[in-house]
Amino acid sequence: MTCARLTSGLTAAPGWRINQPMTDKTNLHGQTSRVLKMRGIKPVRRKLADGRTKTYYYYRANMARLPDDPQSAAFAEALARAKRHAEAMQPRDGSLEAMIAAYRASPEFTGLARLTRRDYECVFLWLGPAAGVVLAGDITAPDIILLRDKAMSQKGFRFANYVVQVLRLTLSWGVLRGWRADNPGKGVPLLKRPRDLAPRNRAWDWAEFRAVWNAASPDLRLMVALGGLAGMRQGDAVKIRWEAIRNGMLHWQ
Repeated sequence: MTCARLTSGLTAAPGWRINQPMTDKTNLHGQTSRVLKMRGIKPVRRKLADGRTKTYYYYRANMARLPDDPQSAAFAEALARAKRHAEAMQPRDGSLEAMIAAYRASPEFTGLARLTRRDYECVFLWLGPAAGVVLAGDITAPDIILLRDKAMSQKGFRFANYVVQVLRLTLSWGVLRGWRADNPGKGVPLLKRPRDLAPRNRAWDWAEFRAVWNAASPDLRLMVALGGLAGMRQGDAVKIRWEAIRNGMLHWQ
C-alpha cells in the first residue's frame, strides 16, 4: 500500500480520491475500459446484457466486494475495512487455512496452470472462515462428506466433487510435510451425476457451428476454428504461437 490512510485504517476525508495507477483493457470487440492496477485488488470484468463491459473490484485476501469507482473515498474506506477484517481473520497455527496458505506458497501449487490455480482458489474461498479454526490434523472423512453434501446443495454435484478432489490433493500435500499423518479424503467417494441433469458441453452440429461462425467477430472466429476444427481446449488456444504452423500444417500437443 502506498497510502497511509489505507494502511492505518483511518477514514478517508470527504472528496478524498486515492491516487492509484489505472490501465486500459481492450476486449475482442475493441471496447476499452479503465481498470485499477493495484497489489491486493482483484478486478473482474463482466459483460452486461446491453453489451457493455463492467469491472467489479474485490480485495484478494477475503474477496470482499469493493465499490465500483476505485478513485472514490468510498472505495478507500471499503478497502480499509476489508483489510482490517482480513487481518482479524488470520488463521490459527496448524489450522486447515494455515496449511492451505503453505500449499499456495509451495512449488506444487505455483507450478500449476493459471486456470487450475484459479479453480482451486474457488474451493479454498468457499471453505470460508471455518478453515481458519479447524485444525488440519482434526479433519476426518465424515467432515469432508459433510462439506461435499453442503457444496452439492449450494452449487451442484460438479463443484461438490471438486471440493473433495481439491481437499484430497491438498491433504496429500500436507501429509508429506507433516501437517497430519494420513489423508482422510482418499476414502471419500465422489457423487454420481444426477440422471435428470442435462448434458454439459454437448458437441455442436454443423448447423450450430455455422451459425456461431457467421455471427462471430474475426478475432472470435480464430478461437472458434481452433476449438471446433483443431480440437483445442481454451488454454491451448490462447497459448498457441505462429511458429506452430509449419509447411501449411498446425502442430501442437
